[in-house]
Amino acid sequence: MCYFWFKQVFEMKIMQRYRYMMRLDDDSQILGNIRILSIIYIYIFYLGKWPNVFDLMAQHKTIYMANKREVDFEYILPGLTLVRNFTAAYIANKRIIVRNPVLLADAFNHTIEVPHFWSNFEVIDLSFMKRDDVIDFTDAVDESKGIFLYRWGDAPLRYITLALFAHPTEILHRQQLGLIYCHPC
Repeated sequence: MCYFWFKQVFEMKIMQRYRYMMRLDDDSQILGNIRILSIIYIYIFYLGKWPNVFDLMAQHKTIYMANKREVDFEYILPGLTLVRNFTAAYIANKRIIVRNPVLLADAFNHTIEVPHFWSNFEVIDLSFMKRDDVIDFTDAVDESKGIFLYRWGDAPLRYITLALFAHPTEILHRQQLGLIYCHPC
């Protein structure tokens, strides 16, 4: 599953005709959005429908809609933190100028955990995944066999990919937009 969602899904022939891909796991549900209306210091929470997320992506010129931040732990997935050694070597070898240093620092600043965005909901601009630099990184991860040897998950790998190649303004956050959903439901 990790290999599929990190690499293979973007190589599928059918995906080549689309601009965006939205992943919504089958045990997730879109519930609505919260609008806070202030009426003389009384706050009313309104549960409305979600806007078109693809339109939001286009309007904001973003390449990724992120879900909430979570972590995977080294003691549960031995070898997970080796992804940092791999990433540091990749940055040095390819002389990468990191586009989102804050996100990358977050991936490196924890001893036994690696952060990620929950991937049971995500929206990706497929042109980002087709970029040469992103494909080169994806292929390097594949060649490392880290997904299979250490169960490097698609979510931490996507987090690192975004840290390397996406400017912070190119990432929308579901929670900041007030979009409500549940997983599992």
